[in-house]
Amino acid sequence: MAKKNVFDVLALGPQTSDNTKKAYDWYRTQVRKMVVPLARAQLLGQRKPLRPGGMFLFAYDPKTKEDLPYYDTQPLILCFRIEADRFWGINLHYLKPEDRAIILRELFAIAGSNFHQTHKMKLSWGLLGYYVKTKLLNHAVKQYLFDHVVIAPVMIDAAAWKMSIFLPTESFVKAHRSTIWKDF
Repeated sequence: MAKKNVFDVLALGPQTSDNTKKAYDWYRTQVRKMVVPLARAQLLGQRKPLRPGGMFLFAYDPKTKEDLPYYDTQPLILCFRIEADRFWGINLHYLKPEDRAIILRELFAIAGSNFHQTHKMKLSWGLLGYYVKTKLLNHAVKQYLFDHVVIAPVMIDAAAWKMSIFLPTESFVKAHRSTIWKDF
């Protein structure tokens, strides 16, 4: 039998502890490669304009942070809508890692081979509406104001999506991630 890789494991279903360990190992390997600027660009993708269907990591300072019970200052989002002064996305950090894998697997199934050709998903509120109604995504859909983005969004290369979702890049303020994940 062929040796399983992490993508085979993901296809079998969520196994948080193994996936998290493999994500850490993968991340350490990638960080070592980041000494070379070209390798860093390949890992993170290029600084490209925000676009619906892409995965982005950025730094954010919420306008109404005093009123929020907690918030993430380093969102990892799947962007699905952009307007002149704001954009919307699913902040994957608000989901438990196993739920991130489930959602990503479902979205890959819907996108099919088109995703691999375009490296972005055709996300829309209509498509996401079903998942929001199930409460799984309801608390993860966030709106961001462009003038509160502290560090410009960096597009995550499509080849790194499955690993990126397991990395602990969240930076929650006012609550620990375990509290946030327990709430939903």
